[in-house]
Amino acid sequence: MVEQGLGHEPDQGGPLSPLPKREGQRRAQFAAAAGTIPAGRVGRAEDVADAIRYLIGASYVTGSILPVDGGFTVA
Repeated sequence: MVEQGLGHEPDQGGPLSPLPKREGQRRAQFAAAAGTIPAGRVGRAEDVADAIRYLIGASYVTGSILPVDGGFTVA
């Protein structure tokens, strides 16, 4: 992939909060999920965007998967 100018794997996202119009439908599910995540909350779209911005600027980081899950995979 590096030869093609692609040095990163996609991010590996955890549970994300729902879109505002669907928030009422799954509020209890996301509250329960937040209790299992070390960061204490489910992720937001901004969290994924921050990770993608990092990977875009990290030209020497190659062949990696960046978990964006609030610490869930290492807990």
